[in-house]
Amino acid sequence: DDQGFRFTVYNITVKLEDGRTWKVAKRYSEVETLHTRMVMTHPKIQEFRFPRKSMFNTFAEFTRERRRSGFEDYFALVVSLSHQESLTE
Repeated sequence: DDQGFRFTVYNITVKLEDGRTWKVAKRYSEVETLHTRMVMTHPKIQEFRFPRKSMFNTFAEFTRERRRSGFEDYFALVVSLSHQESLTE
């Protein structure tokens, strides 16, 4: 950013049940904020193993890939919960 801080933007792809894909680019902190809000209202989200924040190896390729993959799983869960809720309304 313009203050010299380094951060990673994760390119997340979620495949929807109907075959469409949904793509989003988010920082770890943005997904973590969403997760914090979702945990309050969705019990299934509480069970999800959210990718951990790390003090070390934050910019290592294996860390970035582990998080990106975890975020894809996370968003797939969020979308499936949203779909289930829309069916019951």
